[in-house]
Amino acid sequence: FNEEKIDIVLATSQEVLKNLYAILPQPEKILSKYLLVISPRIQAFAINLGFDADKIILAKPSDTDIMNTLINWQRNNDG
Repeated sequence: FNEEKIDIVLATSQEVLKNLYAILPQPEKILSKYLLVISPRIQAFAINLGFDADKIILAKPSDTDIMNTLINWQRNNDG
């Protein structure tokens, strides 16, 4: 695992975040990454875990909306 190669993390549930945090050898390093979530509940949970609130992006919980949000994020953060 090389957290330097990660630009954004997608979490579709609180359980995903719990498991990710549990399996990483240095979970605090992921907290500075951008995080895409699909509900305000997951957003609040992520903030409580220590993710930067300014780097959390909220998308609607559909495949199309998630993909469009990721594409728009990449366009705005490329380079």
